[in-house]
Amino acid sequence: MPFKAGKSIKNVNDKIDNMANKEIPQKIEAGLYSIATALGGYADFYVPVDTNALMNSREHRVTRRGNNFVGTIGYYQKYAAALHSPKKGGK
Repeated sequence: MPFKAGKSIKNVNDKIDNMANKEIPQKIEAGLYSIATALGGYADFYVPVDTNALMNSREHRVTRRGNNFVGTIGYYQKYAAALHSPKKGGK
């Protein structure tokens, strides 16, 4: 019994493989990026504002580590380090 074009078992397996290995991870990554963007917007309310440099340095990244995805949000302006890691005996 012949199969119709695009309806063979191999075609179905290829579509499932493509969805599992390409489409679903892309959608997960896009969803995590959207969540990180929204959370970063809420985090901006707690960022000290003097020149807006710290707030404008916000970045969100989504990376894949093995079978897991990791989303990070951070502020990368250099003067923020002094606030988080002051020198001993300093303010």
